[in-house]
Amino acid sequence: MSYDADSESLRDKLAPFGLTAEEAELYIFLLRSGSMRALEVSRELEIPRTNVYRAGDRLVEKALIRYTDGSRGRELAPLGPRSLEDFLARQQRELDARKRELPSVLGELVNVAANELGSRVIHYDGIEGVRQITRNSVEASGSLKIFELSSLNALFDRDEAEALRRQFVERNIFIQQITNLKRIDAWTDVIELIDRLWECRRLDPNALHFEYELLIYDDVYAAYNFNEKDVFGIEIRSAALARTQARLFDFVWANSARMRKIGHRGEVRAAPQK
Repeated sequence: MSYDADSESLRDKLAPFGLTAEEAELYIFLLRSGSMRALEVSRELEIPRTNVYRAGDRLVEKALIRYTDGSRGRELAPLGPRSLEDFLARQQRELDARKRELPSVLGELVNVAANELGSRVIHYDGIEGVRQITRNSVEASGSLKIFELSSLNALFDRDEAEALRRQFVERNIFIQQITNLKRIDAWTDVIELIDRLWECRRLDPNALHFEYELLIYDDVYAAYNFNEKDVFGIEIRSAALARTQARLFDFVWANSARMRKIGHRGEVRAAPQK
């Protein structure tokens, strides 16, 4: 059987969905021809029967075809075009699960590297690099101190931002945040974070204006800016530097004004000046 140009084009289009050329060829053929024994497929496609079984097994794992036992023996049967949509949805769920695990895994790997090499500076370029600095902060032990430019909502989509906040709650990380803003509108539905693990104070920008977001936790001092064309950040892993920066933060914190929480979703207001 000749493999026409249309089939070859469709095979190439299936490659980004995780199908090899061999799998795509078999999948397209079965969709066109219906259930068929491996021997028949081998003859029609002019490929070894072992290749048919190998590709067939992988397509079964992907739930794109199934094996059936009929009167003519074991056959390969397609599950229909919509099975590809189901396969993609499963891949997305698996990817989402891996993304949720990524901050923890990366944090452990970075800690391993830092322990091996001692104090070091890690550079992050672009918006994804800045996001990674924020993801790493989920590994803080007990507390996280932030000189804040903007909330996670400015960096991440809503779902990932909320997932990170839930991790802060799960890890019982207390967040102290200093801002130059007079008001912050509601920004989360993770109520426990706001009620139990987050406090915000305001420092007059005339006294100290923040141009970089600064994060301090454990042995990490991190800084980034995502409002300029040159988006980048750094992470300095040095216990001595982190301790020094934490003391400076505590000094600024003590001289900053408490902000009044309104509700349970992160809305705060600066107290009116007397």
